[in-house]
Amino acid sequence: MKRRTPTLQKRLKRLLRKAIRVQYRGFTLVELLIVIVILGILAAVVIARFAGATKDAKETSLKANLSGMRSQVEIYRARSASDSYPTNLQALVTESYIRKIPQDPFYKKSTEYTTLQGAGIGGWVYSNATGQVYVDIPSNDSVGLPKDTSWGDVYSAW
Repeated sequence: MKRRTPTLQKRLKRLLRKAIRVQYRGFTLVELLIVIVILGILAAVVIARFAGATKDAKETSLKANLSGMRSQVEIYRARSASDSYPTNLQALVTESYIRKIPQDPFYKKSTEYTTLQGAGIGGWVYSNATGQVYVDIPSNDSVGLPKDTSWGDVYSAW
């Protein structure tokens, strides 16, 4: 009679070797570190690309708000019997030229001032003598008009 034990032992050894190989099938520490570094570089590029998006959106919103309020001030003047500007921005709301005074997108204020506060506290600056509307933001302009140093544009010129 033939002995079958060695073949059974060989099969068991083969199965154990296969199981051990499967157990160690994973990523090495070096491979994981390389993937993490690549993901970090991609994240840094994406963050740098969209970092200024919020500021650009606020600038666009500010331009739209200024344009809308300025056109409504001019329409008010054109329809006025005395050919004068409204006494304040609230008059535009009262007489249904605008629904409400929009918020300054930088400071989230809809406050109205008659002169530039100079401290860059936010809100709208309106002159009923000239009909000029602009926003009170940090200024470094010699004339005292609002100016944001990161763009270098005087907002009243928009």
